[in-house]
Amino acid sequence: MRNLRTKLQGSEEQIRGQLHEMEDSVLCDTMCKFILEVRKVTGEPYPRETLYSLVIMMQMYLDTKGRHVRFLDPQCPSFVKVCNTLDNRMKSLSREGFITPNSKAQVITYSQEDKMWQEQLLGDHTPERLVYTVLYCLGVQFALRASEEHKSLKFGKQLAVKTDVESGDEFLEYTKFTAKNNQGGIEALKASGKVLRCYRNVNPKRCLVALYQKYVVARPIKNPKCSTDFYLRPLAKFNADGIGYSCQPLGIHKIESAIKNLCVEAGLKGKWSNHSLRATAVTRLYEAEVDEQLIQERTGHRSNAVRGYKRTSTNMQKKVCDTLYGSGTTPSQCPTQIIPPSPSDMIETVPVTTSATPLHDSPEGQSLHRRLTAANLSLREALLAPISNIDSDLFTTLLKFVRMHG
Repeated sequence: MRNLRTKLQGSEEQIRGQLHEMEDSVLCDTMCKFILEVRKVTGEPYPRETLYSLVIMMQMYLDTKGRHVRFLDPQCPSFVKVCNTLDNRMKSLSREGFITPNSKAQVITYSQEDKMWQEQLLGDHTPERLVYTVLYCLGVQFALRASEEHKSLKFGKQLAVKTDVESGDEFLEYTKFTAKNNQGGIEALKASGKVLRCYRNVNPKRCLVALYQKYVVARPIKNPKCSTDFYLRPLAKFNADGIGYSCQPLGIHKIESAIKNLCVEAGLKGKWSNHSLRATAVTRLYEAEVDEQLIQERTGHRSNAVRGYKRTSTNMQKKVCDTLYGSGTTPSQCPTQIIPPSPSDMIETVPVTTSATPLHDSPEGQSLHRRLTAANLSLREALLAPISNIDSDLFTTLLKFVRMHG
């Protein structure tokens, strides 16, 4: 734009030429002017995040031309002025409100996932649905990183069904060879590898172990042309031998857009990507009050960066408001008072039995878990919440479950 203006003014001698041909002092001065003057076609300033990205892209462009510069290194004397100019300009844009809204991948809730299963967007009824369902479940269960770890997944090397020696339960074991924070070099020599387990679920239609086994059987593994890529291109339907996939790997773009397309088919609005699966895994564990060390073991984080994946639920935010109100009840909760059946009235109708079955391993527990999730409550929160704040039908189910399972 500056070059165009100088041409219109007849001052072409002020045009400084190509960036990669400039001396450091001239390049520094040019970049500072660019940071202060760059605008959209409409004349509106770019958001601070976009401006930062533009400077990075110009630095990358110069790298391709053999000119290696570091505009954002405050220790670089030749371009410290560029770094300071960008910092001040970004602060100015922040004060004026030119900030890009939060663009983090959204979390898939239990109710949204249930909708996908009910509408058969997830399932094993066709080769296409099976491969994308396996991708979905692997992403949630093992908190895989966006498309990166899906694309690098190798068949026969990283996944295997095994049996627990102590309990005799079957589980799917996942081994991660390298990761973003563990490239397998000298620095990572003492770091433990990522080896995770997913045990068989009581519901075979949603069990990752069962889905994985069906997918393995449907692969044309006897064909020597098949690659070691885990995800293969699906056929229109399963053939007479039960094979549902070709020997060609699933395209990169198909893998990258898998979750986005799935959520669009389900009618979900928002920002969805394969990274939503990793954020979903962390958030579900966080809401279930799982220890942060166990969450880090699942995600492979070696620092507090795992906290960036957590998303606070509506119920958690309401609890913050309740605490700040000081009364323990928000105004929106005051007008409605639901009187559930008296516990004494249900003692005769509820059999007093105890079971050692854990919450997530029983059909009743899973049903209760889904209802509590829909109500934005954890089991502990439901037990500690005032009776008047819980739906009467949900309260009845909760009481029955507690009496049966202790």
